[in-house]
Amino acid sequence: MRFQNSPHVVNSNMRKILFIIQFFSLSFIIFAHGTYYEIISRGVVGIKVSYEGGAAIAAARVRVFAPGEKKVWMETISDANGIITFCPDRRGLWVLQVRGISGHGMRINLEIDDKYSISRNNNGGKPSFLQRFIPGIAVVWAMVSTALFFWIKGKR
Repeated sequence: MRFQNSPHVVNSNMRKILFIIQFFSLSFIIFAHGTYYEIISRGVVGIKVSYEGGAAIAAARVRVFAPGEKKVWMETISDANGIITFCPDRRGLWVLQVRGISGHGMRINLEIDDKYSISRNNNGGKPSFLQRFIPGIAVVWAMVSTALFFWIKGKR
């Protein structure tokens, strides 16, 4: 027997609110396997690649493309600390394709200036607010539409 004042009774509005909070929090879980990088200076171009949690992407396959080239300029593997180094021989936009053993990867765009140092790069691979928000909305929409489909089908 249920009573109105029982702590086990949750009204429908509270259920809706909990449902929405729960599914919006999924957008943060989706990026649990995100990849990031940071620029490190060692006299050559050095980049440390890591997963979102901070663990280094060790033994990642790296393909380096020189400015204006479609063929791979250099192939290498990141070390145990997730560090990649290379020495550019010209200025321009260098592209690195990094692919970890698990399949996660990233594309890094580095603008190298006349002094062979990095003058501009993208934001370290970190997702923007919209890149985190849109998957959350998609997951909620998928769950709600699936629930509505079966609810409507059950009423017929």
